[in-house]
Amino acid sequence: MTTETSYALTRPAYVDQSHLVVTDLPLVSNFYQSMLGLSVIEKSASGEILGVDGTPLLTLTTGKDVRVAPRNAAGLFHTAFLMPSRTELARWLRHAAHNNVVLDGASDHLVSEAIYLSDPEGNGIEIYADRSHDQWKFQPDSRGAGTRAEGMTGLSDYTLRFNDKEALEKAVTKLDELEIKSERRNGGVFLHDPWGIGLTLSA
Repeated sequence: MTTETSYALTRPAYVDQSHLVVTDLPLVSNFYQSMLGLSVIEKSASGEILGVDGTPLLTLTTGKDVRVAPRNAAGLFHTAFLMPSRTELARWLRHAAHNNVVLDGASDHLVSEAIYLSDPEGNGIEIYADRSHDQWKFQPDSRGAGTRAEGMTGLSDYTLRFNDKEALEKAVTKLDELEIKSERRNGGVFLHDPWGIGLTLSA
């Protein structure tokens, strides 16, 4: 049996993994394991890396100096987890119902169908399945927010992975042309986005 690769993962770049800063690491980690089916791939003194089949998807860290981000802070709207198919999305929804998971809502985005919920610290989660790419339609959306401060809970950083190393180098060249500060780090290129959130470009 073969599974067709999601259209999103065939694009030049896609979101690889996210990093959340939390106050109660065991509570939040257990939620993502029991409700989303993630497993612990790696543990450290400050956090855990969770994923599926050895693929890291979410890093959770904590610390003594962590402070709860105000509701109007820039950052995470939700972490989105792509299901392989609409059938798998339905299976997850059945799992959520059997475990009395409180849902925040559902939406039809034209390109995908999504279910929303929140983790124990209020970080938004989207569980979704894409429609066939030939049915995709797009509508513009823009919002403004201020730069995040250091040490806030919520989204700390995320990774965009390029399928083509040449495309990554072109992106880095463009950053240099625009005089956007970046640095080589752990095999990738690290910078901060306009809202102060860490972004790693890798291939």
